[in-house]
Amino acid sequence: MATLGERFGAAVDKVAVAHSLRITLVVCTIPVLLTVLNVHGGEIYRPVQIVFSAWGLVALICIGISGGLLFGTTKFPNPWLMGPLLATMVLTASGVELSSMNLTLTNMGQVLLGCALGARFSKSFLQDAPRFVLVVVASIFLMMLLSTLIGVALGMLTGTFVPSMVLAMAPGGIAEMSITARTLQLAVALVTAAHVTRVLVIVGLTQQIFRFMVRKK
Repeated sequence: MATLGERFGAAVDKVAVAHSLRITLVVCTIPVLLTVLNVHGGEIYRPVQIVFSAWGLVALICIGISGGLLFGTTKFPNPWLMGPLLATMVLTASGVELSSMNLTLTNMGQVLLGCALGARFSKSFLQDAPRFVLVVVASIFLMMLLSTLIGVALGMLTGTFVPSMVLAMAPGGIAEMSITARTLQLAVALVTAAHVTRVLVIVGLTQQIFRFMVRKK
């Protein structure tokens, strides 16, 4: 979203704050409520054990870069996240396990992402921050309410364990919701797949919706 905002001349600091608040509030609300309600499923998460290989990791990174370059030619938003994600996901799901990811590299990636977002803030943002944050928080709680209702409805219609579907529909981050699903034994694969799909759909459609709205003005 921050990348899209930068591309179309939006206030990137406000975009970054809005989505940071969204993830923070969702993580501090829905998982906590499920834990307080003592909701647990029956799916024991068994992580895929992939042996670390230096050359395999190099090959994995090269494949990820190729995915980013390929997505870059399609003008898909944020190709350097979606391209490597899809390329390595398809590869691993096909049974090709090149290497596990070193924790240090993962942490470095998170630090660089945080720095990239933080560096986009401007001093003028602080002047409008209180009113802006108030509106954002209200919209986030509305999103959580609607997503919970949809999750309950889908769970009842499909016969899926309702808390698992609620977690799958929650407007949180992929990593945070997947970790919650693993901890509470709530269909980790379903929750992860749902959130990856959500990110792809939202990132893919937001740009088109924005352009449509601009043409209508």
